[in-house]
Amino acid sequence: PGTYKRDIYAIMTGIGSPSGGHLHLCFLRGLDENGSISEDSTFRVTPSENWVGSLDFGSVLVDGKLRLEGEVAGSMFTRDVRSPGIESDMIPNWLVEYSGANISSAFGWALDLSSSFNFSENVIRASFRRTDPGFQSMGAPYLRNDEIVLEARADRYFMSRQLFAGLWYRRSNDNLLSTKSFTNTGNAIGIRSGFAFRGYPRVVISYAPSSTVMEDSTSSWTRTSLLSVSASYTRNISGIDFTSMFAFAMHDNSAGSGSGNYSSTNIVLRETVSLPSPVTFSGCFSCRRTRSGAETNWKYLSDVRATWFPSYSLSVTIGGNYATGVGERKTGLIIGGGIPISDELVANLRGEYTMFSSTTEKDYNNMVAGAGITYIW
Repeated sequence: PGTYKRDIYAIMTGIGSPSGGHLHLCFLRGLDENGSISEDSTFRVTPSENWVGSLDFGSVLVDGKLRLEGEVAGSMFTRDVRSPGIESDMIPNWLVEYSGANISSAFGWALDLSSSFNFSENVIRASFRRTDPGFQSMGAPYLRNDEIVLEARADRYFMSRQLFAGLWYRRSNDNLLSTKSFTNTGNAIGIRSGFAFRGYPRVVISYAPSSTVMEDSTSSWTRTSLLSVSASYTRNISGIDFTSMFAFAMHDNSAGSGSGNYSSTNIVLRETVSLPSPVTFSGCFSCRRTRSGAETNWKYLSDVRATWFPSYSLSVTIGGNYATGVGERKTGLIIGGGIPISDELVANLRGEYTMFSSTTEKDYNNMVAGAGITYIW
């Protein structure tokens, strides 16, 4: 049936820099245009509406060694704007009318806290994230809800930060309100090491095994391992900066029953060229192999872009991408940039046009446009 035309508006205001002490208020509203697609009887897509408000804060203490950050947010997500309204003495009528809440609306909240402490050649980090089952944001459509995640990380640097090693631990669980018949509990540990000697490529190697146990009548489990290697190198040739990047990742997933066994391998190559004039070119090529049971698939992606930035606030980016896989092809065009309106105002514009064709799915063309205003004082 297609996808509804969706408009998303967001605004952020506050004091301070996101990289230092700050206090920011953020608001977002997303709305699907009712009637912008034709519905059929087999799969009913409903027009949705979303309101999100958040308070983002941060503080830097102990001469910059200690950093505390956090964000608390609340959301209302209406699955179908055409559903009957709410009739309740507990909710003011003006609030229902303004927000558009109805019987299909769900409310939720989210909390994200993090801290980091730098001392000598050591860095210690800790974070806590709780996302309510009812929390949803059109601005972050892939955010996982109904989850609590705790993470701790420690890194140690040597030889003036040219050599480093670290480890981390993460624990997660869902079913926060006991609304499901099962609960997933995950534990993951990771190690990483690398070097960044002056005049040589920077190399990082990491390995992270994890396990997830489903607490239900079957007590099923899943084990996952991720091995990654990345390298980057910047050099100057005749006044032109060249930055090369290589990344390799291998992901393996196995389940207790064997039916969910899955593996993937990714390779990414990227080259960025920065000219003495305010122009930067970048090109990227990646390939991905996935294997599920006896089936193996390959997918390839290429991306090229050019950016012109004659001043700090003025920039224009033009690019395109092409992806191909088994029975499908996707081509995209991208244009965007920032245009100064005054010393305090900058307009940010972005547009993307995508053409998709497939032998197994319906072909489509999709266009996404966005605009924003940044006010700096």
